[in-house]
Amino acid sequence: MDTKTLPVRLDVELYRRLKETAELQGSTMVELVRRSLETFLPALAAAEAEVMEARLRRLQALAEAGPDYLDRSLKEAALAEAEYGDPMEEELVILRPEEAEEGEATTIVRKALGDLG
Repeated sequence: MDTKTLPVRLDVELYRRLKETAELQGSTMVELVRRSLETFLPALAAAEAEVMEARLRRLQALAEAGPDYLDRSLKEAALAEAEYGDPMEEELVILRPEEAEEGEATTIVRKALGDLG
C-alpha cells in the first residue's frame, strides 16, 4: 500500500488528549488519527450527499412547478453577468490621480492602494 505523510499542527490540549487516548487504547497517535479519519470521512461524505440530494429535490420541485424555471434562471444569470465587464479581460490603464474619473471602482482601488504612495 502506498502512503503519504501529512504533517499536522495540533493545539497543545488536543495533542495531549490524542496522546492520552492513544495510550489508553494501546495504540499510537498516528494509528488513532488514521482510524478516526477512516470513520469520519465516510460520515462526512454521507452528510454532504444528503445536502446535495436535498438541493436536487428543491430544484426538481422548482422545475416541476415551472418547466421553464431552470432555463429562465440560467438566462437571467447570464444576462446579469453580461451587464458588467470582467476587469480581468480589460486592458490595464494607469492614470495619474487627477485624470481618473471618480466612481465606485476608482474609490475602492485608491483606498486599497493608498498606502503605496
